Amino acid sequence: MIIELIGYIGSIIIVVSMLMTSVIKLRLLNMLGGIIFSVYALMIHSYPTAIMNIVLSIINLVNIHKLMAKEKKYSIVKLNSEDSFLRFFLYQHESDIKIFFPNLEIKRNYDYAYIVCYQSNPVGIFLGMAGEENSIEIKIDYVTPAFRDCSIGSYLYEYISARKGISSLTFKKPTEEHRKYLLRMGFIEKDDSYVKAF
Repeated sequence: MIIELIGYIGSIIIVVSMLMTSVIKLRLLNMLGGIIFSVYALMIHSYPTAIMNIVLSIINLVNIHKLMAKEKKYSIVKLNSEDSFLRFFLYQHESDIKIFFPNLEIKRNYDYAYIVCYQSNPVGIFLGMAGEENSIEIKIDYVTPAFRDCSIGSYLYEYISARKGISSLTFKKPTEEHRKYLLRMGFIEKDDSYVKAF
């Protein structure tokens, strides 16, 4: 019974890994499931299955190392908030964006509008309004699921901090999920807002 349970656990983890949108998470879970399934295969003396899963786990480990070691090179395109491509991006990702930014206003005019690209593909968006004391009030700081490792945020905030006259970023009343991200990115809670000073 315990041996079969180990096999089921390994199989479930492998299946769940295929639901991951992040390539790194997919490979990590797939590797874990492969290791557990290898143990199961060895316990039932199914050596070809064990060897296959061990090899697949090693391949996953090598690819994880490559993904972690590879420096992601981003570029930022400054847009007008009425730009048709910006509106297209917002419409394309509207349902996912609203999970983190339920008050999304696609047709609103923003003082700051940036799209972050990876290998010429748009993967993130930043929309903000001019705030008090040379700050930007963030309205949307969205990244597509495969790139949610904070690297885009770090690149974007470094880019913004280098702009003359910008002293801080603020975000008011974030969702719980986005609040966790803001804290990871160095924002400090202040009243009902989160502030990152430069």
